[in-house]
Amino acid sequence: MGRDDLQLGRGYFGTGALGHGGRLNDLLGVSFTDTYKESRIGYVLFHPGIVSTSFSGEYDAAAAAQVAGLKVFGKSVQESIAQIIPCIDSPPVDRLSAFVEGRRIAVDNRFFDSQDAARLHKITEGLLAG
Repeated sequence: MGRDDLQLGRGYFGTGALGHGGRLNDLLGVSFTDTYKESRIGYVLFHPGIVSTSFSGEYDAAAAAQVAGLKVFGKSVQESIAQIIPCIDSPPVDRLSAFVEGRRIAVDNRFFDSQDAARLHKITEGLLAG
């Protein structure tokens, strides 16, 4: 999980930060389903792939080059939404499910580890309390 630098204060790289944020988001989904085991609420993790959005903000030269590439290779917002619609129209019945670009992937302990999720949950609570 990279607990020593969750906020990427060292060695920040834009596209790497996207992947890092996605991984942390996945672990928070695991934490939610572990915390609320008795709930009937399902949690769907959905990674649409690279999406060409406005990418508003100010960037240094290196980040601006990354953003330009993302805009070129990313799919449209409409394409991304079309991937999500089936999950909304027919939600999965599992407590936790995950999709990458519309394809369902296995929710296994390799990427969705409950211990990592619990550690991240505790760290997150500490950050929010501070």
